[in-house]
Amino acid sequence: MSGLIGDRRQNLVFRVESCLEDPKEDLLLSYREDNRRCFVDLLAEDGIDINQPYSQEKEKTILEICVEEGKSDYVGELLRRKDINPSPHNPVTKRTPLHIAAEKGYGHIARLLLDSGADVNAKDEGGNTPLHIAALRCSAGWSSGNEQEQLQQQFVNIVHLLLDRKGLPDLENKFGITPLFSAAEKGTAAVVKILLRKGCCVSVEVDGETPEEFIKSRMPEIEKEIKPWNRTLSSSIESRLFKALYNEISTRGSFLQTTSSLSTSVGVNWNSDDGNHTFLQYACDHGYDDIVKYLLEKGGDPNGVCKNNLYPPLVLAGHHGYFKVIKVFKRRFLEQGSLVDFSGTDNNARKENILHKVLKEYISATWIFQYSC
Repeated sequence: MSGLIGDRRQNLVFRVESCLEDPKEDLLLSYREDNRRCFVDLLAEDGIDINQPYSQEKEKTILEICVEEGKSDYVGELLRRKDINPSPHNPVTKRTPLHIAAEKGYGHIARLLLDSGADVNAKDEGGNTPLHIAALRCSAGWSSGNEQEQLQQQFVNIVHLLLDRKGLPDLENKFGITPLFSAAEKGTAAVVKILLRKGCCVSVEVDGETPEEFIKSRMPEIEKEIKPWNRTLSSSIESRLFKALYNEISTRGSFLQTTSSLSTSVGVNWNSDDGNHTFLQYACDHGYDDIVKYLLEKGGDPNGVCKNNLYPPLVLAGHHGYFKVIKVFKRRFLEQGSLVDFSGTDNNARKENILHKVLKEYISATWIFQYSC
């Protein structure tokens, strides 16, 4: 018995030293060992940065790890900290903890996150909000029997929760898919009903298919729920503009034509993003110098980035060698005093700025020319 007590004391001394040396790592260790007392004690320390990601855990924060594993008690303890970020965008997965909770059907955890200020309309890399994810997963098709029924009810609860917290019901992702489209195609009648009653549009067309067609073929018993107001898409101006921007590849001038049709009284957030690009990032990434000029004139932030894409617009242009775009930024900087940051860097380990990118493109192009000759 004395030997066992001695081992415990030695272990306690080790833990105290470990906590003092690297409390962030010991926080993860205490969680992995399900040592809640040590976990809570560490959270009480002022010197620990709980928003720092763990490189060995795919850049997840401790909050993401706990949410992913469904540990609501640990999530609750973390969210007691005033300095916690409830909506960190993971640089690898491009998602937030609320996306994870919505994906797994963790309704209680989703509520905890929202109560702590998590962004209900945060977008992943594909422009999906947590509502998109919950609508897509609501059939719980990976389970069966009583478990599947329970999970389906959990997704119903999450959809209600997200909508109650101002989740945008008719928001389109990068592919034009709305939550209703996903629920009608792969989800359940219960979730489709909820979204229809929120006024979601049944005539959104993606690859020639609409939610209404899926409802008629998969769940004809709720076709009567479709009302006249379910045939009007309440897309935001920003969503329409992003669609026009995507169409530039096939129909040059689509974006500027769309902007010219906007009423002067319509307010547009020119720094909006689609989950992976701001308007300006996208235009720079594709070399649309005329659109870059227009966006800068409209007040687009020349240094603004999306949470899932930390490459400044100018760096994206330099990466591709789009000299016409770079000239637009230079002219803006010289003639109008715009605060263009020419020292901004990408988000990789090398921290390359516009000059690095341009020189690399020049060297690469020179080598290709010499080789081809």
